[in-house]
Amino acid sequence: MELVTVICLCYNHAKYIEEAIDSVYQQDYTNIELIVVNDASTDDSSQVIYQLQKKYPSFIFINTIENKGMCKSFNSALSIAKGEFIIDLAADDCFTKDRVSTQVNEFKKLDARYGVVFSDAYIVDEVKNIKNTFYKRSQDGKLIENVAQGDVFETVLHSYKICSPTIMVRKSVFIELGGYDESLSYEDYDFFIRSSRKYNYHFIDKPLIYKREVDASLSKAFYKKKNNHHLESTLVVSKKALWLCEKESEKFALLHSVRYHYRQSYFLDNFKLALNYYELIREMGYGSIRDEVMSYLSEKKLSVYWLFSLYNRFRKCIA
Repeated sequence: MELVTVICLCYNHAKYIEEAIDSVYQQDYTNIELIVVNDASTDDSSQVIYQLQKKYPSFIFINTIENKGMCKSFNSALSIAKGEFIIDLAADDCFTKDRVSTQVNEFKKLDARYGVVFSDAYIVDEVKNIKNTFYKRSQDGKLIENVAQGDVFETVLHSYKICSPTIMVRKSVFIELGGYDESLSYEDYDFFIRSSRKYNYHFIDKPLIYKREVDASLSKAFYKKKNNHHLESTLVVSKKALWLCEKESEKFALLHSVRYHYRQSYFLDNFKLALNYYELIREMGYGSIRDEVMSYLSEKKLSVYWLFSLYNRFRKCIA
């Protein structure tokens, strides 16, 4: 039975960490190594984890004094991980009981070209009420969305719609890539691009995780006004991705993502960053009149944030 290492990253998740750890030990697959990293939380996370060690003495606990960020925290755990397969578990999410066994069994059917297995997820609220699934399904639960698998490089360049909390990865893939890029504020887009350039992805048509939507979630940081580190990291990843593109269709797919984040930067008053995105578009050779207009508005620092905020509130009301 292959060893699977689960790396659980915690930052101010005292409210949810017990449920996350419980879900690991309630798996129908027993050969699991759990490494929990508390990244200098300012709430009671460390105390909760220490208490959980009395219940589950086998897991490894790394309790950092200084906040390192998720990429560095993950890599510190990866450096001591012994598993053949790796799962990155956020402390506010939790597994279905068959998550690990299902993914290991799928990996056994795949050849070495496949480095990542992923699945659907239940999207839940703070008290774990199911709201929907990550991928669109009919009322009877049938998948009605086309989910890319196999060679997904061009797909992730375009919109990277892989449900990141569901991925199980061969450890050898992480080792080859050097883990997560520690210079970035978030990990998944960069990992998807670098890994999918070399390895295939396999999709399991089944929710295998409960993905919790909370107010302090990482994804909400993409909407931060000014000094947006996630948008800055995305620009870095986009520049790296351009060097990996081998076909014009891949560059055009990347352009879709770059233009989206170019608009986000402008709408959120990250004017200097928006201009940097514009320079990347010009470097790619795809500049348009619309791009030039937004560049001019960014140079003049003409804010439309109020209109962008109003639009987002309206979308939430009709959703």
